[in-house]
Amino acid sequence: FPSHDKNFTYVVDCYSTTVDFTSTSSVIPMFNDQLSYQWLVNGAPLAGQNATISYDYNQPGPGSMTLIVTS
Repeated sequence: FPSHDKNFTYVVDCYSTTVDFTSTSSVIPMFNDQLSYQWLVNGAPLAGQNATISYDYNQPGPGSMTLIVTS
C-alpha cells in the first residue's frame, strides 16, 4: 500500500505567466521515509528536486505540471 500522500497546490497571478507550485505530499509517520520530488513541465523534467518551485510558462494559455514523489 502507498506509504505517502501525493499532491500539490499552485498559485496563479492573473497578470503573469509565472506559477508557484508547492508539494503538499506527506509520509505516513510510521514509515519515517524521506520524500524526493521530480517536477515535469509539459512532460519535460525540470532541474532541482525541491518541494516548492516557481515556473514561468512564458506565454498565456494551457500548460501542464506533473509532480512525481518517491520515498
